[in-house]
Amino acid sequence: MKKHTWSGLALLLLAALMAVPAAGVLVGTETQVTTSTSSQYFPAVYGDYIVYEDNRNDIKTDIYLYDLGRGVETPVCTNPARQMLPAIWGHRIVWRDNRNGDGAVYLYDINTGAETPVCTAQQYHYNPAIWGDSIVWVDSRNEGDIYLYTIGTGTETAICTDAAEQSYPAIWEDSIVWEDHRNGNGDIYLYDLGTRTEMQITTNTARQTEPAIWDDHIVWTDYRNGKADVYLYDINTRTETAICTDPAEQWWTAIWGDRIVWMDDRNGNYDIYLYDLGTGVEAQVTGDAAYQAYPAIWGNRIVWVDYRNGMPDIYLFEIAAPTELDATVDLKPDTLRLRNKDHTITAFIELPAGADPAEIDASSCRLDSLPIVGGEPSEVGDDDGDGVPDLMVTFDLCTAVPGALDRQAILSLFRTVKVGRMFVDVAVTVSGEMNDGTPFSGEDTIRIRV
Repeated sequence: MKKHTWSGLALLLLAALMAVPAAGVLVGTETQVTTSTSSQYFPAVYGDYIVYEDNRNDIKTDIYLYDLGRGVETPVCTNPARQMLPAIWGHRIVWRDNRNGDGAVYLYDINTGAETPVCTAQQYHYNPAIWGDSIVWVDSRNEGDIYLYTIGTGTETAICTDAAEQSYPAIWEDSIVWEDHRNGNGDIYLYDLGTRTEMQITTNTARQTEPAIWDDHIVWTDYRNGKADVYLYDINTRTETAICTDPAEQWWTAIWGDRIVWMDDRNGNYDIYLYDLGTGVEAQVTGDAAYQAYPAIWGNRIVWVDYRNGMPDIYLFEIAAPTELDATVDLKPDTLRLRNKDHTITAFIELPAGADPAEIDASSCRLDSLPIVGGEPSEVGDDDGDGVPDLMVTFDLCTAVPGALDRQAILSLFRTVKVGRMFVDVAVTVSGEMNDGTPFSGEDTIRIRV
């Protein structure tokens, strides 16, 4: 596998651009996963596992697996018929398989090496998706419906058999989503397995298609603006949000946690882009002039099909963990008296040049060396008058949480110092995160008197 690490220039660009919710350059490492001279398509990823279509054996594609942890590529299914559109969850891989003449759905268990037919009924069955032991797919025995197979019980269930066409199913826990044409255009629908209720998600008269789901967030490709954009629906709040409406085309969405990825042709060729719901920041993942398409994401790993070598290969981008900022911390008062039952301690937090303390997520701040919990954020100022702004955070020592100030834990420290000494100095670390998730920490020393 070939690895390419982003340059210092890319790091500087990110620092400049992450301050505002605009497209920046994502920091991380790009890796070419497949090097076969054949073609690889439609990757899916779960943890260390990447699965994809591969036509190295003939023009009919097979299913292959690459294990990032071991650096090993393994054929999953090389039946002479065509296998396509794999999906993975945990140690289970599903795909569409044409060995019976029509499209069937098959399952492979990585742990046992066992292959199992899931649905081989006549007519085409395609676009399988999996979550846990639940597999969903498009079933054409009645002209395009959504079906579910439960591995644990071996039971098949019809989820939606409306007379119109349903396609592109996705699943998360008890929630199944798909594109539905019952209203004359493609809409996104949701079925809740727990309540056995169906819900229409989108009502716009344009087409909404290719949904993906993670937890309470549904994303899809939306044509309401005359071309493909990326939209999101929050199941909890029942609100819809436009994620990307750039004048170019954006489609083939995928989601993991707060991260949404898609393919985007704003640069004249398709690139992979990412949007972080937590920070509101959009970033470009790929910058090569060739065609990059069909992204999938798991955690900090993004995979896609890449044509930079002439034939389609599978590439991987691993998002770098934010570098921790070294903070300067000044604690006041700098002496605590246990007998006086001091109620609060205040931390004044300064950050390195280029980092704004106003961007600290004050609720994330912790005093983790003393048995103290809780916190009440305050304003940005300059307590020591050095011209460097700081954030003041006040921690409550008299919180209602039991053991918030454990006197026995503090008193035990006195056993480690000279007999008769009435104080002990303790190093205290204040830590937390910026609004964009970047961690920081700093240390100060506080004196505790009995």
